[in-house]
Amino acid sequence: MARNGYLEKRKQHIDAVASQRTKTAIDRTMWLAIVALNDEFGFAEIRAQRFFERMHKVAEAYNAECWQDGDDVANEHLRLRLEKILRCEVKIEKEKSNA
Repeated sequence: MARNGYLEKRKQHIDAVASQRTKTAIDRTMWLAIVALNDEFGFAEIRAQRFFERMHKVAEAYNAECWQDGDDVANEHLRLRLEKILRCEVKIEKEKSNA
């Protein structure tokens, strides 16, 4: 019984570390996007803030769709929107399950 408690605490710790690493990776990706937008298009403070605000709204809508309709549906809608914007084929890989 005590062993199971240890394993559960260990899993919670691993999940917390993974969550923090994911957040850090997302933050760095956003920072890289801002630098690229500044380099290429001259985005500065105001446009960068607008970008962050819109990214937050888009992410919230995506997450809500994931919860409501499932990841596959949300990812397909995202893929179709990207194809319309980029005018090329986009493939979104499915996440691998840890199960």
